[in-house]
This record gives sequence, C-alpha cells and structure tokens, in this order.
Amino acid sequence: MKKVMIPRNKKNDKKENYYNKQELNEFLKYCKSDLTYKYFAVFRVLAYSGMRKGELRGLLWSDIDFEKNTISINKTVSYNEKGQPIVQSTKTKKSTRILTMDVKTMLILRKWQVMQQKKLLMLGYNSLSSKQLVFQGNGNKFLSRDMINKMLILVQEKHGLKKITVHGLRHTHCSLLLAAGVPVNDVKDRLGHANIQTTLDIYAHVSDQQRKDTADKFSQYMQA
Repeated sequence: MKKVMIPRNKKNDKKENYYNKQELNEFLKYCKSDLTYKYFAVFRVLAYSGMRKGELRGLLWSDIDFEKNTISINKTVSYNEKGQPIVQSTKTKKSTRILTMDVKTMLILRKWQVMQQKKLLMLGYNSLSSKQLVFQGNGNKFLSRDMINKMLILVQEKHGLKKITVHGLRHTHCSLLLAAGVPVNDVKDRLGHANIQTTLDIYAHVSDQQRKDTADKFSQYMQA
C-alpha cells in the first residue's frame, strides 16, 4: 500500500470551484502584475492546459516541444508515506497524453525558460540538462505544492477574487472548453479523465449555467 496515491478530498466538489472566462482573465492579469514571472507562468499553464498540479510539478523541459506547441504529460509528483515527493505515472490509463497548446502560452514558457537558465546558472546548476524541471523549487528540486497554494490565495485575497483551489483551475479549463462547444470526448481525452462520467459531471454544471444565462438574456431583452 506504500505506493498508493491518496485520492484528493472531495468535500468541496459541490462548490463552484471554477472561474468563468471573465474571472479567469482577471485572475491571470493580477498574477502577472503581482507575482514573479515563474508563478505567473505556473498559473497560465495550469489554466490553459487543464493539467493536474502534480503533473505540472513533474514537467521537464524535455516534455515541451516548442516547434509543435505541445506538452507531453507522462508523470506526476506525489508523496510517499513519509511525506517525501516521488514521481509516479499519471492517473490517465494511457501512459502519455499530448496537449496541444496555444501560441501565447508557449511564448510565456519560452520566456520563463530563458529567465530560469540565467537564474540557475548564477546558482551553479546546469539548466540545460534533459532532467531539468520546468518549474523548480528551492535547491532546483520539485516546486512546493504549498507555495503554489500560497500564491493562489495571495492573489485572491489581495483583489477580493472568488476563492477556488488550484485544482479548480483544471475544472475551469474543462468548463470553458465545454462552454466553447468542444465535444465532451475531446475534453475527456485532453484532461485525462479515467471515465467520461467525470467530464459529464462538469458538463452538467456548465449546462445549468448556460440555461440560466439563456433565461436572463431573454428577460433582459424583453425589458429593453
């Protein structure tokens, strides 16, 4: 049982743990103005890829293809019984999933790579190694999950934004894809959901909101 990954706590799953388009854009705007470029890039990648926090923490530069604008998700960082970070295979049944990314996010990653190389060189680390983490923490080791949480809360509290979790950014990505009309099966594959029911549960939330928006728009039109 030592290598079993403990499931995340689902007690908050019924809450609205995601941003709409406007809320996400506002959140990322403040991330860029208030945080270091590394953490701005962290939240941009999470929001625009839908990857899990553990998958992001395990990313290597060798997983990034700037020519094809893709990110390869093939591992995740978890914790053993002693609380030490360990690398495991992802929860996805397929060993690897390839995410096609937008050009702007890839440019942000490229800029961060250059900044990281300069910083690590000053600290005496070989950032050109194929094992180099995309987002490193202290000692060029895995980025602390607590620091990611801390940066998220800092931005939310400073600007009075709606409180969502880091996992909520994954939920946000899923919700916005579905709202944009991307087929449910395509969303399932992109996020690496084990079964389509997980995707459909999120789709139900989006559909409820869309139905409410339709009613509100009709009411507003009739009052105009």
